[in-house]
Amino acid sequence: MSTLYYECALRQIFLDKNVGKGHSVIAPYRSFDEHMLVEFQDESLGMYRRTDDGIALSISMNGGRQWTLGRPTGLFGPASRFFIRRLQSGRLLLVYHDIESFKEETHPRHRLMAKLSDDDGIRWMGGVMIDIREEVSYPDGSQDEEGNIWIIHDYNRYDQGDLLLSRFREEDILAGELVSPQAEMRKTVASLKKDDTENR
Repeated sequence: MSTLYYECALRQIFLDKNVGKGHSVIAPYRSFDEHMLVEFQDESLGMYRRTDDGIALSISMNGGRQWTLGRPTGLFGPASRFFIRRLQSGRLLLVYHDIESFKEETHPRHRLMAKLSDDDGIRWMGGVMIDIREEVSYPDGSQDEEGNIWIIHDYNRYDQGDLLLSRFREEDILAGELVSPQAEMRKTVASLKKDDTENR
């Protein structure tokens, strides 16, 4: 039986095939360990990984026992967490920093955007901007039974410390703007600044 595990608190993945007696590195192309797994329509597994210049992908065709070393996906961005999951429609949802080039010397965490794919990540379509500001990061989310997509992320976490909640639907992403009646972006659900004021 094979087991995936992580090296300490830093950034590596190993494949253990014999209960700790030996292991092999399966993800040399990575940044911090914030990987996300997706089952593709052909039942293969995809492991999306944060890297220093965007998102990389490793694939397993045998239930996770063996993995490709990984390749860039062409989804460029700063070294930052992203979010990906399968929606009820069968499409993949991706929330990431949509940065098209790295000609700048610095790559701020901005342009947090949601996109969709109906071909298991080969092409991404649509795009609704969740937060265009700098210092936005760490998206996560879910989809409720009615099809609403809920995404939470933080803003300026070392100072303002806002946690922001957005709600939208697939049609908003495809339209490139909010078109569904109950869609809303960046509702503040917690703030370090607010907490500091209340505690004084």
